[in-house]
Amino acid sequence: MIDRWRADAPTTEQARITRFQSANRVRQYIAGRQLLRSLLRHQQGIDPIIETEESGAPRIAGSNLFCSISHSGSAVLVAYSQTGRIGVDIEMLRERDYLKLVEHYFHASEISAFNKLPESARQQWFYERWVRKEAHAKASGEGITLRGLRKQLTEESRLVRLGIPGYAAAIMHRGTGQPTLLAGCVCGEGKLRFSFLSGAKQG
Repeated sequence: MIDRWRADAPTTEQARITRFQSANRVRQYIAGRQLLRSLLRHQQGIDPIIETEESGAPRIAGSNLFCSISHSGSAVLVAYSQTGRIGVDIEMLRERDYLKLVEHYFHASEISAFNKLPESARQQWFYERWVRKEAHAKASGEGITLRGLRKQLTEESRLVRLGIPGYAAAIMHRGTGQPTLLAGCVCGEGKLRFSFLSGAKQG
């Protein structure tokens, strides 16, 4: 399935794929765009051309729709809105040097809060804020920058409860009304199995 989707991908996407260093990154890229295309065909009746902005964000050519794609590990999350910029982020939970990351990317008040946490609470705290930061940065239109990530979080970005164990996800929407989200599980060995979660809850 991956090979077929890759063969059918537009020339611009083919060129971008050749720059990826790993087969997993290729699968994630193809899966994200295929999931977004499927969503827009089903709900908007269009066959979208997905371009890439200078910031690296996806853009639907010739349309007033806003979109966002994120992938991590074996999961993909996409979203679109008709009313304003949108950003989503999904991250697979794994052990990392949280203190080092927080000290480099987070606001001073967040660093202070992190240092007060017991070790057992640090992973969840980190990922719940990290996905919100990235979603916020994507929706800003400026892309993910060190300056943007170091800003203190606001309540505008929200966590998304996807029902996919082992992942954290968030959304930031600058428009009105409810945006549309879909999540998918990516398998290995060239196959994809999408779990369309149209009822993903925000919290």
